[in-house]
Amino acid sequence: MGLFSKKSEKDTENTTPVEEKPKEEIPRVGLFKIYSVTSVKHRFMLLLGCIAAAVAGASFPLMTVIFGKMIDTFTVFGKGESTPDQFQADINYFTLFFIYLAIVVFVCTYTYMSTFQWVGAKSTHKIRNLYLQSLLKQEIAWFDNIGSGEVTTRITNDTSLVQSGISEKVALIVHDSCTFISAFIIAFTVNWRLSLMLFCIVPAIGILIGAMMFFGFKYITSSLEKYSIAGNTAEECFSTIRTVAAFNLQNKMGKRYDGLLVKAQKDAVMQALIFSIGVAGMFFLIYCGYSLTFYYGALIIGWNLGSVGSIVNTFFAIIIGAFSLGSVSPNMEAVTKAQGAAAKLFQCIDRVPEIDSSSNEGLKLDQVKGDIEFKNI
Repeated sequence: MGLFSKKSEKDTENTTPVEEKPKEEIPRVGLFKIYSVTSVKHRFMLLLGCIAAAVAGASFPLMTVIFGKMIDTFTVFGKGESTPDQFQADINYFTLFFIYLAIVVFVCTYTYMSTFQWVGAKSTHKIRNLYLQSLLKQEIAWFDNIGSGEVTTRITNDTSLVQSGISEKVALIVHDSCTFISAFIIAFTVNWRLSLMLFCIVPAIGILIGAMMFFGFKYITSSLEKYSIAGNTAEECFSTIRTVAAFNLQNKMGKRYDGLLVKAQKDAVMQALIFSIGVAGMFFLIYCGYSLTFYYGALIIGWNLGSVGSIVNTFFAIIIGAFSLGSVSPNMEAVTKAQGAAAKLFQCIDRVPEIDSSSNEGLKLDQVKGDIEFKNI
């Protein structure tokens, strides 16, 4: 059932299909382009937030080193090779390191979350203003293909997607990437044999994420475009409902609106399918890495090439690194949606109108007198 009543078969037969205009290719907008609207102060805050996110991410896997050392301490004490006082002193020593690490992670996490959310809100506000200013400067002919529904969709929905993608999501990508790098450096340092065995899954995960982002962006942009056109169609119909009713166009406009929603739904389903397959495949590879860890770790202990603490240290470092790499995926999805939404916004912002009302160029009258006189009417 459509927005209006269904069309009769007679009306359907007499309907001439409308030829669609070729779609204009929208260039992809990068994060640097989106952040270009910020001031020097905000860019400094972004730099500070990136540093804090990197420090917090790199510090997180260090807990596996402390944990591995504590397990070796328990192992030595269990074998009777240390006294209770020495055992308690060692445990207290490692416990203090946990506290210091928690303080560093807390301060850095608060810093990058607050700075990126602040700059994200300010940037989105600036983009809204620039978009509205650019709309008001465009010539009238440009609005023939742009309706009021599309404008409101851009200002509300698309700017919200941009704010969601350029705020804490970017900081979390930096955080998770640094966690992944730090975790694998620690793993290779502690036990390179086990780490080398598990590192084979990393390129596969990287290729999977890259393909997911590439194909996902295509359907995200197309879906947003069709939802915008559908919203424009519905708003124009309701704003001129008397004209629509006078010409008996309810069925025709309802069918057009339904068709746009169906096309947008297909793109959204394809986007969800791509991301779901990508995330499922990524976690499949991660769990394959877990099985390799348990199998080969037992062999390493049996060959006396590593202690229990080093195996546990390497194992948890690999787990943290793998999950951090997996956490990049949903955040990248939000950033990709923000880039798709920003592409249409910046297409209008960057457009130079053929008739610019704010331009000072051109001929000007030396004197203008605003008296109007009608003669011989």
